[in-house]
Amino acid sequence: MFTIRHNNMQLKLAIVALMAAFTLAFGSMVRAQPVSTLQVHASSSIESAWMAMQQGDFKHAIHLNKRALRGNLSTAQRVIAYNNLCVSLHMEGQLLAATEACTSAIQLDRNYWQAYNNRANVAFDSEDYVLAERDYDAALRLQPGEDAIVTNLKLVRQLSASLD
Repeated sequence: MFTIRHNNMQLKLAIVALMAAFTLAFGSMVRAQPVSTLQVHASSSIESAWMAMQQGDFKHAIHLNKRALRGNLSTAQRVIAYNNLCVSLHMEGQLLAATEACTSAIQLDRNYWQAYNNRANVAFDSEDYVLAERDYDAALRLQPGEDAIVTNLKLVRQLSASLD
């Protein structure tokens, strides 16, 4: 599930087809997954990438976000493009590149909680639960009470506790 911010309104978007395909492909291997957060603003490439993500076409979203990043974007738009690139790369299983994209967003805006949340999701899927918890904590300090972060932090703590 994604939490998407668009013009200051939150929408919940379930990628049902993707999860259904994943469930069919991997059956009992499916486990609870952290919630990613996205933001969409102004740039047509960023908006087109978001639409591709909405349709589950993460490869195309990667291409569009990279194209946007080659263009003349404001710092705020670059942060959004890097964050959305992170999510798309993550969904395509490119975990190292996803981490780098989220880190680029954070370097541009240390207060952009969505990038911390999404970098934590990558760490979670890399089974680096210590790093995941650290980034979820950072995101929660920046955006107290945010449902996606609270959900993700609870999930990583439960998993960590079950491994101890």
